[in-house]
Amino acid sequence: MDQNKKAWKFSEEEKKTIIDLWKNGLSNVSIARKFNCDDEAIRQMIKKRVPKEEYSQIVSEHMKKFYEVNEVHKINIPRMSRKLAWWIGVIKGDGYVHEKDYYIKLEVKDKDFRDKWAKIGSDVFEIEPKLHERKIKSNFYYSASFNSKLIVLYLKENFGLFGKYKWNVPMKIKKSERKIKFGFLSGLFDAEGSFKSNLSVTLVSVNKEAVKDLKKILDEIGIESRTRIEKRTNRINSYAIISISSFKNLLMFAEEINFTIYRKRERLFDYITKMGMSGYNV
Repeated sequence: MDQNKKAWKFSEEEKKTIIDLWKNGLSNVSIARKFNCDDEAIRQMIKKRVPKEEYSQIVSEHMKKFYEVNEVHKINIPRMSRKLAWWIGVIKGDGYVHEKDYYIKLEVKDKDFRDKWAKIGSDVFEIEPKLHERKIKSNFYYSASFNSKLIVLYLKENFGLFGKYKWNVPMKIKKSERKIKFGFLSGLFDAEGSFKSNLSVTLVSVNKEAVKDLKKILDEIGIESRTRIEKRTNRINSYAIISISSFKNLLMFAEEINFTIYRKRERLFDYITKMGMSGYNV
C-alpha cells in the first residue's frame, strides 16, 4: 500500500477492516501504523462512516480504557533545567501535544535528534517512550511518543500553548535564568532553525507574535537579530523569519545556544573555523 495513502484512496474492504479494528479497541495511531498512513486520515474516515452517536460512545469507551491503563504509570515531576527547557522548545517548534488522546509526539528526519529528545523525556519524566521509524519514498522519518495524561496536563499547566499556529513562549521560560532560556532557544532552533548559505541562523514560523517574543529574549541575552514578514504566492498565510547574522552574533549563538542536531551543528562549526577560529570548541 502507498505509504502516503489518503483516506479517500482506501478500498471499501479496507474501510470496513479499519472500522472493525477501531470498534474492537485499536487506536487511530495503531491502525494508521498497520496501513502506513497518517492517523488523521484514519480518524477522518471513521468519523464520516460511523454514525455520530455511535462514534461518541465508542470514543468514550476507548478513552475510559486509555485512562485505566495510563493512570497506572506515574511520572516524575521534574524541576526546571536546561535539558527540560530544550525538550519543551523542541515540542513548541516541531512536536505535537494531543490534549484529548493524551500523548506527545515528535517525528523528524534526524535520528540523532529523535533519540536525544526521547532520552531526555525519559530521563526527566521517568517514563519510557515509544520509538518508530517509517520510510516515504527515499526518506526515513523517526518518531518518538510519550503516552501519558499526566505529562500532557503538566505541559498545559506549566508551559502554555502548543501547535503550529498558537504556540507561545511560556512565562516560565521568560522569567527563568539565562541557561534555561538558552536551552529553550536551542530546542526551538533545532526544530525550526537552520544555518543558511547567506551566513545567517534563521528560524521560520507562521506564529508572528511568538517570533516577536523570541527576538525579545535574544535582545535580553545580547544576541542581535532581525525579523521580517514574508508570504509565498501560493500560500494564504504569511510567516515570520528571525535571522541572526554577523560573526559576533553567530559566535555567541554557537557558544550559548547552538544546534544539537549534528548536521546543523557541524555546518555552523565549519563556518566558524573557516573564519579563523580553529581553536574554538563548539
